[in-house]
Amino acid sequence: MEDKKDILTKAGLTSWESRVFISLVELGEITTGPLVEKSKVPQSKIYAVLESLENKGLVSYVLKGKVKYFQASNPEKVYLLYKERESEIKKEVDRLSSLKKEEVQKTSVRVFDGIRAIRLINSEIIQEAKKGEEFYGYSEGIDYSEEVNSFYHQFGELRKQVGIKDMLLITKSNKEKFEKSISKEDLSYVKKKTRYCQINFPQDTAIFRDNVIIYSWEEVPKAIVIKSKNVAKEYREFFLGLWESAK
Repeated sequence: MEDKKDILTKAGLTSWESRVFISLVELGEITTGPLVEKSKVPQSKIYAVLESLENKGLVSYVLKGKVKYFQASNPEKVYLLYKERESEIKKEVDRLSSLKKEEVQKTSVRVFDGIRAIRLINSEIIQEAKKGEEFYGYSEGIDYSEEVNSFYHQFGELRKQVGIKDMLLITKSNKEKFEKSISKEDLSYVKKKTRYCQINFPQDTAIFRDNVIIYSWEEVPKAIVIKSKNVAKEYREFFLGLWESAK
């Protein structure tokens, strides 16, 4: 009986309603006395449960003299209830999905202080990245501190392992300084993904999916993460326009 009851609860019936309905199907037309004994629903609650089942169209009764005899409706009505419930759930899921899509369109801005926090947020952003996705970045290319150089190296290695396609723009006047800051082991790989242009970039910036990350390497390093589909699109178009003309 327990398994049957569990199935009926999926159609929206309570535990007691399920017990009473199953008992009525098994007993046939019956009064409340035997029904209470069979269903194990308290006498004080049986009429409220029966009334609820009547409202759902699952129970009816006939009067014989002054006594009510209850009987279950065709069990197929339970399936109809389930389909109605399924339809309502789908509508609610669609509504929530719509709200989620609206949320995704909103712009959020977060600021992260310190190298440790910056490492974590960068790793989080590419956590679900797929092989072949493009990661865009532009920078002045000046020689940073050992800590910052280490961050860029490790983050670059992480993207490489995932299979992300890197595209990097560096200010042309800093080309020599930039390449000197790269280890001999990495230089060949970095050159393949790097182009140089005349623009003096104000801050190191990365674009990936709907994220724009602006890095500030002051005394306390900061990363400003802007999550916005439209903002990321504009930055991406700006980057690609420079990329086509860069060498």
